[in-house]
Amino acid sequence: MEESKLLLSQMIADMKSEATALKVENIQRIGLIKMIQNDVERMNKFSTLEIYSIDLECLPKLKAEKEVFLYRMVQKIFTTILKRSKASIATIKHHQKGQKNLLVVSDNGVGFDQTEEEPINMRFGNGLNNLKERCTIIGAELDINSKKDNGNSVTITF
Repeated sequence: MEESKLLLSQMIADMKSEATALKVENIQRIGLIKMIQNDVERMNKFSTLEIYSIDLECLPKLKAEKEVFLYRMVQKIFTTILKRSKASIATIKHHQKGQKNLLVVSDNGVGFDQTEEEPINMRFGNGLNNLKERCTIIGAELDINSKKDNGNSVTITF
């Protein structure tokens, strides 16, 4: 019963967050960094997942469209971690590598075997395809690293 209550609370919070994120004006007004930090705080409060954010304040200011796409990708990654990874800890961090910015979300969850013949998008729905499409639209690259029983790491390079 307690788990159901927690899940319901999480779903309500997710719906509110999605509604907020749909408007470009909110990203422009609040900012990408604050929007992500608000989500991290909300998930830390309403879920069993503990999320740490590292160096997000160093994220560069981008065009509003790119920030919306990045924000929605981060939301999708967090949602997938909550639904599928069975992780207890996740991190989101930003760092620069030359002229490129890397946004890395990793967790200590169950991971999956990337060498399995069954395509990942068949196992996990359209989430991965949506992430790839959004990266293509904003000129970013997506890299997913996972090993069974050894967590996941998703890197968006822009």
